[in-house]
Amino acid sequence: MNNVTQVTQNSNNSIPEQFQAVATFCTATEVVIGGRKVLGIADARDLHKGLGVGRDYSTWIDERITKYGFIEKEDYNILFPKMGEQKGSGGHNKKQYVISLDMAKELAMVENNEQGKLIRRYFIWAENQLRDQQHKVVSTDQLSDVLAKVALIEASVQASTRATVQLASGAINIEKELIHLQDSQIFERYLPMKNFLDDMGYGSFRRGNLVTLASGWCREFAFNTRAVYRLQRSRETGRWLFHHELLRLWFNFSGKRRIQDYMQHRIDQLVFLNLQERKKKRKKIA
Repeated sequence: MNNVTQVTQNSNNSIPEQFQAVATFCTATEVVIGGRKVLGIADARDLHKGLGVGRDYSTWIDERITKYGFIEKEDYNILFPKMGEQKGSGGHNKKQYVISLDMAKELAMVENNEQGKLIRRYFIWAENQLRDQQHKVVSTDQLSDVLAKVALIEASVQASTRATVQLASGAINIEKELIHLQDSQIFERYLPMKNFLDDMGYGSFRRGNLVTLASGWCREFAFNTRAVYRLQRSRETGRWLFHHELLRLWFNFSGKRRIQDYMQHRIDQLVFLNLQERKKKRKKIA
């Protein structure tokens, strides 16, 4: 899927009854922030209205951006009306804040009321719907590549009249060709999970037990796909080592989604703990 789709308008994703009223005035949709297409809110005024904030909209959005450190072109964009589109007095100064779904979730959470909690749950539901859609899409190029490899193996088996030893030798050669390895490189292509996560850009994240979890997920994938032969265990450290091709297949199939889910869960926990810490400090001051 190349573009973010408007989740709430997809006929295959009926909105749960508890979110239907929220979705009519605060729709999670495709927006552009910093040149990237992401899921978000086209106009923060809709969120302000939905949250039932008593303060003036301009004051509210400016204070929230300053207080929580939101960054323009990362968390939000500011749009101004085009010439001829101004309506009423002061229309030329009317700003439209386009905000990301992450920013919208945090704004809903810090309002600390029931409507804010409901709207945040709706955003999380919309985000999960989009994630599920993206994981169901299979790249045409990837599918063609897999089918070509399967056809190659089937043709080799059907046409082969060699003895058992020759068949085994041919299968090994096909396997080597498919994963682009040379004999001298076989044992150099095994990595511990920590190194793989670092290579994929997750090294700076406060991972907690992510390495242990990811290692278990990948081993489970290897057993389910009969690729156990691509697992090894280090004699020196006892850690599991994973063939680079196994890591690639697992990451594309389910690993990336599970890692992102775990990271989002950790971020939500940190945001919640940060808010609790701020509340304690305010009580002490009071």
